[in-house]
Amino acid sequence: IKLQNKLIQIKKSNNKWIYNNKNIKEKILDEFLDEINNLQCESYIDNSKDIISQNNKYYIEIFVRGNKDYTLKLLKKKEDNEVKYIGKSSLVSDKFILPSYKVERINQLIKKIVG
Repeated sequence: IKLQNKLIQIKKSNNKWIYNNKNIKEKILDEFLDEINNLQCESYIDNSKDIISQNNKYYIEIFVRGNKDYTLKLLKKKEDNEVKYIGKSSLVSDKFILPSYKVERINQLIKKIVG
């Protein structure tokens, strides 16, 4: 996980999830995984629009490695005094907009994980 360019590595060891040599409460990790597993976007964005470029600094980046690798990248954009979160995922080809409350919930859970 990367939160505002800070790398947060979570690893599994002896059937326990660990961050920074400390056990993570399974309930918190389950809540986090449920949250990212059940994301629903507000809308999709026309891929012809170059909203996300290689130079963007993502607000949150999530990488899941296993039998298959997955990525979710969220960019925070401010337009007309409104904050929007634009997502890019390895599971769908189109970019999308996520509701702010969902991104705030993911952010809260990441902060709970890191203590």
